[in-house]
Amino acid sequence: MAPSQPEPAKPRLSVFGQDFFRAAGINFEPNPEAPVPPDYVLGSGDSLSVICWYGNTEYERATVLVNGAGEIYLKTLGVVPASSRTAAQMTDELRRRYAKLYKQFELSVRVVGRRTIPVWVMGEVTKPGKFMLSSMATVFTALYAAGGPSDLGSLRAIRLMRHGKQVGADIDVYQYLLNGIDVSVPLEPGDTLFVPFTRTLVALDGEVRRPAIYELRETDITLSAALALAGGATPNSADLVSIVRVNADRERQTIDCTLPKDAAFVLRNGDIVTVKAVPPPLKNAVAIRGAVHRPGQYSIEKAPSIPVLVELAGGFTADAYLEQAIIERQQDDGTLIKLPVSPRKILAKEPGAELPLRAGDTLTIFTRTQLPELLDIVTITGEVVKPGPYPFRPGMRVADLMELAFGPSTNAYLTQAYLYRYPVAADAVLMPVNLEKALAGDVTANLVLQARDRLMVKSRDEVLDFVVRVDGEVEKPGALAFYRGMRISDAVFLAGGLKVNVTLDRALLTRIKKDTYTEELIEVHLREALAKNPRYDLPLREGDHLVIYPISQTGEAQFVTIDGAVSAPGTYPYRGEMRVSHLLFLAKGVLLTAYVPRADLYRIRSDNTVEVIAVNLDDAQSGALTNANPLLRPRDRLVVVKREEVMELPTVQIDGPVRKPGAYRLVTGMKLSDLLHQAGGFMPEADTVVELHREVNGKLSASPFTVTIDGENVSLKLDPFLQAHDLITVMENPHYRDTRTAFLIKGAVSRPGSYPLYTETGTKPKTLYEALNQLELLPEAYPAGITLYRSQSLLLGGPQKSELARFMVELDQRAGVANTNAAASEEAAAEDAAKNQSVRNMSSALAQVISTNDGDSVTLIIPPRQMSQQVFGLSLAIDAAQLLRTKGRQGDIELAPGDVIVVPKTPETVTVIGGVINNGTVRYQPKKSINYYLDAVGGIAEDGEKRNIVVLRANGRMLPARAARAVEPGDVIIVPTKHIAQVIKTKGAYERIIQTLSEMALIALPFTK
Repeated sequence: MAPSQPEPAKPRLSVFGQDFFRAAGINFEPNPEAPVPPDYVLGSGDSLSVICWYGNTEYERATVLVNGAGEIYLKTLGVVPASSRTAAQMTDELRRRYAKLYKQFELSVRVVGRRTIPVWVMGEVTKPGKFMLSSMATVFTALYAAGGPSDLGSLRAIRLMRHGKQVGADIDVYQYLLNGIDVSVPLEPGDTLFVPFTRTLVALDGEVRRPAIYELRETDITLSAALALAGGATPNSADLVSIVRVNADRERQTIDCTLPKDAAFVLRNGDIVTVKAVPPPLKNAVAIRGAVHRPGQYSIEKAPSIPVLVELAGGFTADAYLEQAIIERQQDDGTLIKLPVSPRKILAKEPGAELPLRAGDTLTIFTRTQLPELLDIVTITGEVVKPGPYPFRPGMRVADLMELAFGPSTNAYLTQAYLYRYPVAADAVLMPVNLEKALAGDVTANLVLQARDRLMVKSRDEVLDFVVRVDGEVEKPGALAFYRGMRISDAVFLAGGLKVNVTLDRALLTRIKKDTYTEELIEVHLREALAKNPRYDLPLREGDHLVIYPISQTGEAQFVTIDGAVSAPGTYPYRGEMRVSHLLFLAKGVLLTAYVPRADLYRIRSDNTVEVIAVNLDDAQSGALTNANPLLRPRDRLVVVKREEVMELPTVQIDGPVRKPGAYRLVTGMKLSDLLHQAGGFMPEADTVVELHREVNGKLSASPFTVTIDGENVSLKLDPFLQAHDLITVMENPHYRDTRTAFLIKGAVSRPGSYPLYTETGTKPKTLYEALNQLELLPEAYPAGITLYRSQSLLLGGPQKSELARFMVELDQRAGVANTNAAASEEAAAEDAAKNQSVRNMSSALAQVISTNDGDSVTLIIPPRQMSQQVFGLSLAIDAAQLLRTKGRQGDIELAPGDVIVVPKTPETVTVIGGVINNGTVRYQPKKSINYYLDAVGGIAEDGEKRNIVVLRANGRMLPARAARAVEPGDVIIVPTKHIAQVIKTKGAYERIIQTLSEMALIALPFTK
């Protein structure tokens, strides 16, 4: 590879693969008529066609929708759960249920309407945002809906995020476009598809099958792999490849490569790769181009020399540069060489100035604007502070040119530079220069320059493969020329041998791994290595660095430590001239969360006191050899803290009917729409007005913003940038009614199941009477026992809840059953949850016992328990018998979302539990008093509390015994024990507590035998 003059950049090519998602003829939407696969998972919004028949008899034909609860309703089967089942599983379930009704039947179940799912497509796409897609949509469907990746978006590192975690590996669309491998993953509701920026873009042009701009990954970063992406070279391609690259000085340079020799050449972001074409053969012809009147090809017989060729071309133009021209000539081995000539000297017929032309030669005549006065300059490139051309003066030397360029850079390799000399009409001459000696004044190394000389100073990285380095306690530390078969003992010998005060137990060999560019640290037993023990006298590799330590620097003190916000914290061996930048390199750099303005370097002084040195990591990572990048000492410890440990991170707050209200971290460029997205979007009851509250000049101002809601897509006409401490409040729609809500009727009715809560107008919920009136009660129904259950959150307001909780704690504390640990542990909370579940399970069992009429005996136990809100049942005290008798004129009540109406069968027993001799049930006898049933179970026990007996009606209402005028079927007579009575009496307001409990329907805890 050889650097050459830059070529003009060609017009930008299109990015490969971007048009794939923008083509009008491509559509990734699933065919709505196509049948779903058997493993298709049903969900809310899917429509099913169900046909059940046998012969000419059709038992059922229905098209049903999976409702919000994940259920379908069939006239024959009632409510059937459908959500989370596959289509095949749903067919099997319906077949099982129909088999209970019909001995022979045929069944057809098809998905005739698919639901839509919300999917976010973010990052570098043409139209980022939220999209409602088919439930069978894939990654390609979402990318197509978003217009595909933008000009800056990656096609090879697309990430599918689900529940905050990435699903699988990065998606590489090239695998599909180039190899036909399907990488499109099915989507699920709430998925986010993120398209990041491209990292490495390389233009491939010229003689390739598919010229375009390609995105490269680590696996195809080489020249040969990149050409393979473009389909390889065309048959007309030459073995010459030109690469235009922007160097560290932000200047374009051209690198010439030959294939297959340079197939492993590593490309960089922004490279423009052009595969040259085989030049058309010039049989018996020469060409001239540039500053002549008639450029073109001419016969070698008519133009055997440069003066004749120039004359045939009409002579030079007025701006022709005559001091130097170039002849391009192809050698017999196919290589192309450039020969400089002087047209002025040739025309003046100076001896030796002219070169004879050959067939195939091309003569280029430059203009004055194209080529500077090369005779008046010298040039320096590479690792100097200010590379470039400088005026030439007679007697100028290498050290003078280095001084004009402000000296070498910190990464310059001074042992050997290269001086290129360009004599007219001759090939360039290459001369090695030892810059260390030249800058020290060594006359033999400080060469005298000539006009047009070019000095190239290499970096240490460029010459890494040619040297090894020995530092520390040797006579001549520094770089050594590497040769194959070189070992540790050879390197020590070439470095002049060891000094006197040296440890022979341990040395440190540092080796750069070429595949990962990371350091490998190898401990060397120096005594055995110098004895040429092959186990310890390791063979060296290019770029190895051997450090020999003095005796005073061995042992534990030879390590330094780095902790905190770095990629690889830990302890690392100390080396001479080691700086903070070197330690950061070993730790693989700081994390994105690191606080770089200051890190603390802890140093142990000789008196064992600790010195703290502040280090600016930005300055240290620059690699400068200054105090900003301090030299380390053995036992130093560098601590890198996170930003949140030293500074308060700005946040914004969002409240109201959104899915995830709360505080969110403010990031640069964050807009109101971004916050709404992070908060999970609007709840159904949200209004279209959002208020932004912000403190301005010490005063709080509120700015309303109107939000457009289209389905689940949210957009703002004005989308303001957010600031720290902003408060966003989302208003509620006062007219919102959720028409999808339902209530449930169970028990002795003609058609139990779920029913819509709202009437056809959708503005007013149904009442209990309307719900009962629309169904037929079975003959065995017991109207007096009809119970209405309602969510506790709908029964109590916020202030009432907190006051009730405080009151219950006071009761428990006075009764001696309170939990003394106010801040309950997670284990205790889990135990409470288990107890609450037991309450619900036991309450359900009690309802079954009350409704049974088979005469089986039961035992119901009320253990002493802590008073809390969780022990309250969810039933409302109603008199359904009176409600039905007055046709809804008395005792009617509006239903609420999730209400459950239970219509029990007429019971034939009365249950007696608590402080009696024998807990059990007694057959109901009309007009019998409570004492009759107490005597039937053996009377009140010794610990029974007769004065506080309560009666629990079948409908869940609880009354003091003296308030219950008569015993009714299904009643539960509860005789409290003295322990329970003690808990109730401690407040001294028995009547008020019983009234509260009757309104909330305290449920007993039964255990059936």
